[in-house]
Amino acid sequence: MEPDVRPFLPRIEQAAYDVVFNKAVWHTPSKERRDALQHQTATTSASGTELRCVLGAVTAFGFQIVDPFGTWPMDLNGVLTSPPADWWCRTAEREGL
Repeated sequence: MEPDVRPFLPRIEQAAYDVVFNKAVWHTPSKERRDALQHQTATTSASGTELRCVLGAVTAFGFQIVDPFGTWPMDLNGVLTSPPADWWCRTAEREGL
């Protein structure tokens, strides 16, 4: 189920912040909103693939790369860039050869 839900989590989190900070009348099914929090940067699609930014707003983007099946997060810090110097097997050097 996680691969099905993961793309939508940033948009759900954004909607939760909107409800927490902007709902006008609590404990009612009212849809009235106030303008206490106006997002400077926001996603505009359900999957979070479209972004909206206010000109001049300071913005930071975070991404998580997942495997080709969309199941497991990939940790690119674990990629081996160069092997350690003592990693290779060496034959003993003989004198006089």
